[in-house]
Amino acid sequence: MTTKSEYNAEEWQLLLDVPTLAGLAVMMSAKSGLGTMKEAISLTRSTLEGGKEFPNVELIQAIVNARLKGGEKSTAETFTDNPYQGLGFEKFKAAVSEKCRAASEVLARKATPEEAVAFRTWVLSIADNVSKAAYEGGFLGFGGTQVSPEEVAAIDSIKAALA
Repeated sequence: MTTKSEYNAEEWQLLLDVPTLAGLAVMMSAKSGLGTMKEAISLTRSTLEGGKEFPNVELIQAIVNARLKGGEKSTAETFTDNPYQGLGFEKFKAAVSEKCRAASEVLARKATPEEAVAFRTWVLSIADNVSKAAYEGGFLGFGGTQVSPEEVAAIDSIKAALA
């Protein structure tokens, strides 16, 4: 099992970033109107609940605790020095895929195989939960579809990058 001390600052920030970036990529893939707030809440809840869903995965516990107790956050959550601010969706999606690939490479070198699988599962569950948080394309919550084709495509892109 690996802990924060086994990663350099850049690698650790990458592992903090990827869960949030994956959820944001799904949020940005389809316009949800008022549902965007539900998706944002789902992103935060799903990220922090990783500690409950993966109680025996030290790496995920360390990431969740760093966020809850250490005040650490994703670079996408900062108002200053946010490298994603102002990017169009296609550039943002490409950046998210690159970060997911980089995280997979770091985990392949430093984490146990079980931790790498758990991290991938966690990130994909965050993306999936965000996609199901609000209906797309309806009017005032009526009609529409729960998961849009754009959200499915975003999740597929994240899944491929994490593989």
